[in-house]
Amino acid sequence: IGSIMSLTHVENTGAAFSILSGNAVLLLAITGVCVVIGLVYMVRHKDAHWTMHAALSLIISGGVSNMIDRALKGSVTDMFDFHFWPVFNIADIAVCVGCGLLIIYVLFEDKDNG
Repeated sequence: IGSIMSLTHVENTGAAFSILSGNAVLLLAITGVCVVIGLVYMVRHKDAHWTMHAALSLIISGGVSNMIDRALKGSVTDMFDFHFWPVFNIADIAVCVGCGLLIIYVLFEDKDNG
């Protein structure tokens, strides 16, 4: 789409903004721990508002998607390039939208949040 966005093939061996590039094992371990924590939290809070379940589902699915890429290839394939931001992929979008929903849940729906 010209000057607004383009599709660019990037193999990212790091996390967001290429942090920890070349540390696939560490990134797999961190993501794996976060996925397990998210799943355990969801199971223990089955009666929570739907926003919490949607948020954690998006975060977990994005994390697992990037984990699969990283485990199979040692890198994550990024493709959306808006020229003013680092190139990213659909899994990154899921994680970011999930984090936004989680913030909304914590601010407005979490009854334990005092």
